[in-house]
Amino acid sequence: MSTQENISQNYKIKSVKNVLECNVPRAKQQKESIKIVIKPKLDFNHPAFQPRKQISVFKEEVLDVEENTVKMDIFSIEDLVFHNDEDVIERYELSQVFQKWLHDAENPDKLPWNETDAPENFFVWSKSDRVDPFHGFDWNKSQTGRLFKVKGGRDSRGKIHGKAEITFQNGEEVSGSFIHGQRNGHCVIKSIQKGIDHLSGYWVGDKLEGFTTCKLTDGSLLQGWTRDGVWHGAFRKFSSDGSLSIYGRCRNGKLHGICWKFNSGGGALFGPVDCDSEMSGEDIVYIYPDLTVGLKGFFRREKMVFGRKVDLIRAWLSKGNLDLEVSSPKKNDEPFRYKESTQFIMADLPLQKDIYESKTVSCKKSRVGYGEGLFLKRCVKAKTVVAFYNGIRLAGMEPDDIPWEDRSYRIMVGDNCRMDIPIEMRDMSSYRATMAHKINHSFEPNCEFWEVTHPVYGYIPCVRTLYDLDGGIELTVHYNYMLDDCPDWFSDLWDSLQTRHRG
Repeated sequence: MSTQENISQNYKIKSVKNVLECNVPRAKQQKESIKIVIKPKLDFNHPAFQPRKQISVFKEEVLDVEENTVKMDIFSIEDLVFHNDEDVIERYELSQVFQKWLHDAENPDKLPWNETDAPENFFVWSKSDRVDPFHGFDWNKSQTGRLFKVKGGRDSRGKIHGKAEITFQNGEEVSGSFIHGQRNGHCVIKSIQKGIDHLSGYWVGDKLEGFTTCKLTDGSLLQGWTRDGVWHGAFRKFSSDGSLSIYGRCRNGKLHGICWKFNSGGGALFGPVDCDSEMSGEDIVYIYPDLTVGLKGFFRREKMVFGRKVDLIRAWLSKGNLDLEVSSPKKNDEPFRYKESTQFIMADLPLQKDIYESKTVSCKKSRVGYGEGLFLKRCVKAKTVVAFYNGIRLAGMEPDDIPWEDRSYRIMVGDNCRMDIPIEMRDMSSYRATMAHKINHSFEPNCEFWEVTHPVYGYIPCVRTLYDLDGGIELTVHYNYMLDDCPDWFSDLWDSLQTRHRG
């Protein structure tokens, strides 16, 4: 019989709750202190060793006798996370599952979490940043000097009671349900001074609790669970343009654990956040817009120090959040590194192909224009990013006296920056890190220029499809030149098109 079995039989167990406690005679304490390390026996038929099962990693169990208590770390059933075969999404299903999950996550009018998984069970720190600008405010003391006007009822003691509308001298507004001087029920707050345009939620005992919506003055929208006036549970953020930017969980007012951060134009960062709610470390993955391939490596403040190609293998839902498993990066692969172009340097590795673009498009002789063109290698849906446009960065708007031969590859990015492809970098033998500059013009295009945050080149232009397209089609965009300021070939093409239509 093992030592562990002897302990269990000889001493009466008091309680079981992640820690087993039992009485140890003091005589035996004085003789020796028992410390036992139990290594679990590996069972290769266990689900942990099966490819379609997920399970937490086993730990060593340590028995330690101190004073009159034996303590043993054990697993509770809640600590083991199993994913049934039907819950694990294999690689060939990933794209469809991603789209469905994103469809729910991107809809501000639909909650992608259920009420049991959304709240955070961890305690709330007293010094956490509060969402509620009036957390701890005493609504009953007139000497606060902040109350300007109160519309609503009062109880027998003069405390605000029932439906009330309160306006402060600085323009802040609070409206909702009060019970004996405390907010209880649904309330709405406006505080321009704190950057809050509209804060809506439910208060219990004057504390904001449960699902909360907060629209900020910059146009962004925050939604999630609060406790004691703090973001504490499921959380998501929408940018001012309505696109989803953050999806994950908060603890004590900060992002915590595994989160998603979506880049403008497509693509996302996935992984654990640090104490500053930023993604740093070795477990971060940049996921390309097709949601099946990415770059995993070391990130610092959400910028990729280095990363290598990985494929997304499995995905599963955990408390409303989509968790992922990716393949191991190949150490022999040339790493990608984040470095924006400058006025003089376009790319450190001009021949290193982008892993997403190279499987989406190819460059060959054009069918609609002169020279080379850009062709689809696979079927894609509308509004899919298919190619990236990197180049040297030129500040400011285009001067009027520059001839078209010198600016034929220039394109605006942002409000005050231009991208250009130098003459020596326009051939595929010299530069093929990105290929969007190879796309030809059409007055009836199937794509458009867009903008995206790239993991290597930063904020750059890109090409996005306008319709569902089949593989093999040549991609085109409208160059959007002005007829009074355009190259000769553009005006000639326009004139021929008008003549053909009139005929």
